[in-house]
Amino acid sequence: MCLAIASGHGSVKEQYRNEALKQKATHLFQDQGGRPHVTNTQNVGRRTNNMDPGFPLETPDYSFSFKHDGFATYLARLLRPIWRKKMFAAAISRKSKNRDERLKPQKSKEVGQKQLDYVKGNLLGLNECLTGRLHRFTAAPSPEMHVPQYVDGAAWKNEQESLYRLHQLLKMALEGIHFVQLLLDYKVGDLVKQWEGAKRTAAYNTDFASLITSDDGRNLCKDLMSALVEKQISDQSGVNIVNDKLRQQCPSICRDNDAAYYKGIELLRTATMQHPGPQQDEQVLEAFGIFKDIAENITSDQLSKIFSMFKSMKYYRGCIDLVLIWANAIDPDNEAQNGGQMGMFPDSDPRSGVIRPVLQAREGAYNLVTELIDSLWLEKDSARSTSRGTTSIDNIIKGVLQQIVFAKDDMFHSTVYNWLAEKGKLRLLFEYDNEDLQRYLKSTSEAKPQNAELYAQYLVQHGKHLRAAEVLHELTNYNGLSLEERMRYLLKAQTEAGTASALGQIRNTRDEDLLVTIREAFEIAGIQLELFQKLKELPDTPEDTLAQLNGELMNLTVMYQRFAKPKKLYDMMLLIFGTADWSDSMAPRIQATWADILREAKETVPEGGVYTAFDAQKSKLKELGQRFHTNKNIFPVSEYFESVGRDGRRQRTSSEANEISGAEYLVDTLEHECFEAAETEGATKAPEGWVVDTMREIGVPFSELFDVLCGLFDAKLPPWSSTKALTFLVNDGCGLLERWLREVKLRTRSVERDPFLPRTVDDAVVRWLATINGNEFPELEKRLHAISEEMHRMV
Repeated sequence: MCLAIASGHGSVKEQYRNEALKQKATHLFQDQGGRPHVTNTQNVGRRTNNMDPGFPLETPDYSFSFKHDGFATYLARLLRPIWRKKMFAAAISRKSKNRDERLKPQKSKEVGQKQLDYVKGNLLGLNECLTGRLHRFTAAPSPEMHVPQYVDGAAWKNEQESLYRLHQLLKMALEGIHFVQLLLDYKVGDLVKQWEGAKRTAAYNTDFASLITSDDGRNLCKDLMSALVEKQISDQSGVNIVNDKLRQQCPSICRDNDAAYYKGIELLRTATMQHPGPQQDEQVLEAFGIFKDIAENITSDQLSKIFSMFKSMKYYRGCIDLVLIWANAIDPDNEAQNGGQMGMFPDSDPRSGVIRPVLQAREGAYNLVTELIDSLWLEKDSARSTSRGTTSIDNIIKGVLQQIVFAKDDMFHSTVYNWLAEKGKLRLLFEYDNEDLQRYLKSTSEAKPQNAELYAQYLVQHGKHLRAAEVLHELTNYNGLSLEERMRYLLKAQTEAGTASALGQIRNTRDEDLLVTIREAFEIAGIQLELFQKLKELPDTPEDTLAQLNGELMNLTVMYQRFAKPKKLYDMMLLIFGTADWSDSMAPRIQATWADILREAKETVPEGGVYTAFDAQKSKLKELGQRFHTNKNIFPVSEYFESVGRDGRRQRTSSEANEISGAEYLVDTLEHECFEAAETEGATKAPEGWVVDTMREIGVPFSELFDVLCGLFDAKLPPWSSTKALTFLVNDGCGLLERWLREVKLRTRSVERDPFLPRTVDDAVVRWLATINGNEFPELEKRLHAISEEMHRMV
């Protein structure tokens, strides 16, 4: 009763409304309202053996003062008439025309304006009475425990906290009533008639208690306030009056930032009704400035709405700038990128509950930008399909992409770049030489081969060919690539390396080594691809073997030992020998390979046919020789001797004098076979000059063949130790020289690359004439003398 009189309750009779009585009631309430205290209850169970040693001996039991309880009771009585009343039921049900049975008026649970005014007046009186006095409700704690005015410190703190919460409830109730009355004045039914059924039903069923104390109620207040302001804007009634009322009467519902937001929205709505020009631009920029200032307090939904309005007015720069400003405002320390985006905080970490929503909000904002780009592409496609020009939209897209590239937000870049990469459009950014873009491409290339290839393309576009070659070479080591894909990347790497060399970008030993590495890797990969294709053609090759070859790059040793040699792919064995680093131990294996090749060629000849073993060998030699004859190691026709005479003829060293060189293996072997066939009765004879003709068809120079025959003749090692064998060899040599002379006289291009040395040839002919028996081989002697005379004329 004292608090009712002191606060001027509406039910107090007129004779009790004088100021003197109010003062007495106030002093009585304060002075006789008691003090809070605490009572410690003994925990008797503490003494049992089962109790936790840390269990307290006493439990405090706090009691509030009578003043506190009187305040709480009086506030409850004031709010009781409207506490469970539905605030908007009548207004909404009238607009719904009773189409929904749930929205029919229920008068017993509704509230009217008069009742709201009455409760509001009593609450205002109570608030006025308490303002400036609440902190004196309870005397400050005293250290003197035995004085009558003693107040326990913990009890005092407990009561102060409770009084503060009660006062907050009082102020929230006043704001709630002001808010409800304002909405009723502005016909709340009209505001929610466009809402979906569930949302409108929730507004209908919300009572006063829920409206001011629950999260759903506070959210409903925000929605209703937005609807009210939106209606004012659409009606072109202006938002200043409504904003001022809301800020003055409902400061916790409509904050200064809310008012600023609605002012900005009003500016944009006004701008949309203007013709493009300076006035519209001024209003848009003013709105942007407002949103920039309150970015931290803008919600995701509000950002999306502002973005759409900017987009509709083609203010694309503002769209992107506002997204970036907003992202920085809600996450100034960049925790979403530094922690949440990288998965550093598991669900059990309390920080994840804070960072994850921020991460999702930022990603949602960045997705607005990707949607903007997508819409611009669609607009461009539409313009192209209708034969309208695309120059204008192209310039807009270019400006948007440029703004994106030069933005200072790594998470923004990551989101947009990932999206562009998925769309296959990341190349659109390559015209911009930007460190952030280059850093993104480099970082993502380690996980995605397609991004590594894009990174290389970016480097090429900006003239960094050697670095592009290095990236492409590294790309060949990625998992999951086929052999064909690795070859393609190596080919590109070799191309870029060649370009870098031509442009003078090779500056040190490391660069030179990189060129060699790429060239060798391409060569070896080519061998692996050829080996894979040959094995694929064989019917008995297991699938796992093909899968191994079609996967990671292998070295030459693995290809030789595991695939080429077991499958007797002799041409692949030769190719591997020719590519590997040479060692003397390889010569016997190369000779053995050629022996197997020649043997296998003879074995394929059918008996009794016109196709002879020499035909088969010639066919195989031409097939392999045309590919390998330039490699002296794997096509051992001749060798270049270490010392050279004054006449230009190559001479044997002393260590080579008593043995046939491995480099002479093929000609020696083939001449030997021809000689044996000629000496064996009934054997198929080789055509005269067969070895020389075969080698010439392959492309072996005359001088090289001449050197080999001279070497075999001079060494006179078996089987070339008898006069008959040497005469056979000289006969082939004579045929070689006659053919060579004819081409010299014709001055063919091959001769220009293969210089003829008359003195050297004449010396050889002299030695040959001294060896053969002229009586037995007069025709051969005659031919040799003719060659010698020709040499004398040419000297």
